[in-house]
Amino acid sequence: MSIRFLSVAVLAPCLALGGCSKTTEPAAEPEALISWTFDADFDGWTGEESSTTFGSVVWLDREGGLVKFDGVGYDGSPNAWMYIQVAVPAGARTLRYRHSAHDRNDGAGSLRIRLEPAGGLSVLLQDWVELSTGPDGFEFFEEMIDISSWAGSTVTIYFEHADIDGGGNNQRYVDDIEIWS
Repeated sequence: MSIRFLSVAVLAPCLALGGCSKTTEPAAEPEALISWTFDADFDGWTGEESSTTFGSVVWLDREGGLVKFDGVGYDGSPNAWMYIQVAVPAGARTLRYRHSAHDRNDGAGSLRIRLEPAGGLSVLLQDWVELSTGPDGFEFFEEMIDISSWAGSTVTIYFEHADIDGGGNNQRYVDDIEIWS
């Protein structure tokens, strides 16, 4: 009974004014807070290669600009990688990127993504993901990873490549890396 009375008491001012309307803010659409499109170059990323196996990471003027990883000698370690130190904006929730295996028949490659907080230990965001394609050219896939735990922090993000079968055409292409709200 007291709950009913409280509800009427809360509504009384609205009723006296001719009714109340409830306004709700629409949910905020996610948006890209930082993006690297690789349209003209590495966009501030640094590429490195293994000193013990063949590996390379290069920018290519293909498909509007992208990064190509190549290498052989998979032993669970990367043979080519790129990294960037970035201040992850407050409110950041997602790391989004697009990737493709080599555009030749039986093209393949393995990719993993790590993050290193300033002064912290490396965190595996995505373990080795193998990807193969057929002979029809690039086939890009979009991936999204939760990075909300590092919002407001400075981190180093690594994209690492490895050969998955010791054969040819073991390359991976990465494009359009973004941090989303």
